Amino acid sequence: MVEIAGRQDSRALPASIELSPKGVIKEPSPLKAIPEATRIYLVDGGDTPVSEWGSACRILAEAGLRPVPHIACRRLRSLEEIEERLRAMAEAAAIDDALIIGGDIARPLGPFGSSMDVLSTGLFEQYGIRHIGVAGHPEGSPDIAPTVIVEALRWKIDFAKRTGIDVRLVTQFGFDPSLAIAWANGLRDEGVSLPIHLGVAGPTTMTRLLKFAALCGVRTSMSFALKRGTQLTSLLGNYEPEAHVRAIERRVLAGEARLIRQLHVYAFGGLAAATAWLTGRGSWVGRGIP
Repeated sequence: MVEIAGRQDSRALPASIELSPKGVIKEPSPLKAIPEATRIYLVDGGDTPVSEWGSACRILAEAGLRPVPHIACRRLRSLEEIEERLRAMAEAAAIDDALIIGGDIARPLGPFGSSMDVLSTGLFEQYGIRHIGVAGHPEGSPDIAPTVIVEALRWKIDFAKRTGIDVRLVTQFGFDPSLAIAWANGLRDEGVSLPIHLGVAGPTTMTRLLKFAALCGVRTSMSFALKRGTQLTSLLGNYEPEAHVRAIERRVLAGEARLIRQLHVYAFGGLAAATAWLTGRGSWVGRGIP
């Protein structure tokens, strides 16, 4: 048995998952199949009313789950907007966790151009946020040089030390285990020791997977998988992530990538399919972890 971040498991890393606030509100019953204290990330699509943020967090908290709202920095129009959202979510569910990302638009809608701008406001400490995820990109970013990314991560490590907030890396999904391991170990060699929650795509159709891979800029590892002739070879079939995830877990459990602590699942094929897979493989057993 190997201990991973406080839990013993000979095979499976634990996992969080992403859902939309609207989806949580519209159909909360599937949440009953998710283990207590599991992190449920709420996606910021840019058009969610403040009331829906609060309602989704309340529903998750009442289900015994841990709401983790996305804060897309470049989509924020003002300091007042983020404060209003944080206040609504704190009042609805006393949230203590959030994911701070840049946001997928080139020009900021307001005063925040980066996650560091938002983290510097002091609002997260004010509203009781004690755990924060920040974005990680195993395949790099087309807009930011690697040296700039490392410096930004060092700034976030200093932020964690100054505030006492736990900071972790939550990554984009990919399909090349060796690339993900090399990236994690490269960060470690640069002195970046933040725990990594590694993104993976959940079960879905190939057409949906290719669509999201193109939108999210993970062409490098997608090309690798296609060339290898893996489970991605049939564009008419379904994508099953198990082989990819097992390859990562084998290397993590062998001690080759100590920073990778958990999976973060993008449920492109829906919550039911992701739940069945995660439960069946042993990632969703018992409570979530810090």
